[in-house]
Amino acid sequence: MTKTTNHSRAFKSSRHKLLSLTPEKKTTGNIKSAINVNNTAQEYIVYVAVPGMERKDFAVRIDKRRLIVSAAKNEALHCFSLSDEQAHPTWKETFTLPDDADTVMTAAVYKNGELEIHIPKGRCSEDKLPVDVFVY
Repeated sequence: MTKTTNHSRAFKSSRHKLLSLTPEKKTTGNIKSAINVNNTAQEYIVYVAVPGMERKDFAVRIDKRRLIVSAAKNEALHCFSLSDEQAHPTWKETFTLPDDADTVMTAAVYKNGELEIHIPKGRCSEDKLPVDVFVY
């Protein structure tokens, strides 16, 4: 499976725009990610690999037709500086969802060092409230 790291690219099928990465990408602590988006007849699948992160470090949220995937490591990075602050590595990506994405039935699974987010196609969800997706 090939990973895509070009974060300004929109992923497209032959005629339909699937998921597009927005310019909103935030990281601290020099965290690198690899992202791939797959389109099947039944669902969209987002594959996310962020080395050094574990299942408990990820948060997945859907808010206003946007999929927000973030990770934060609870380990402190101590810096030798005049400040006593500690840095915690963080990472965040935001995806714009297509109109046919069923956000209510979205599921996230972490396995073999990779986060898989399954977004079924079908019912157009007009959710007013944000949805937190549990990572299994």
